[in-house]
Amino acid sequence: VVKNQEKSLSNLYWCPEMSTFQNPIAHEDYEGNSPFINLRSVAADELLRIRRDTRQSVLHDIRDRVEQVGSELTGGGTFHVSITGHGLGAACATIAGYFFAADTELELHLASAVRVFTYSS
Repeated sequence: VVKNQEKSLSNLYWCPEMSTFQNPIAHEDYEGNSPFINLRSVAADELLRIRRDTRQSVLHDIRDRVEQVGSELTGGGTFHVSITGHGLGAACATIAGYFFAADTELELHLASAVRVFTYSS
């Protein structure tokens, strides 16, 4: 016996609940700005979760490495940051780009705005 089930997007695609994170541009003054942002993404949960060993987010570790490598390659000068991704990597690239662009410390080392290129996101 086969029962007739109503199909919906929620049955076809698994979508996690919203996760709340601190907004890196909460200090900016504009209507609708909030101290928190809600993201519905497995990528956000993985990038922004706090690691037990370093007590920093994975994204923070990536950001530190980007700054270190960029400074090494330019002899302490400024450098460009481009982030790319496809599919789930595109979600990671979008989130990283947003947080890197809002990072005032990283901005001091950048020669241009953070660029993000995504495919099939």
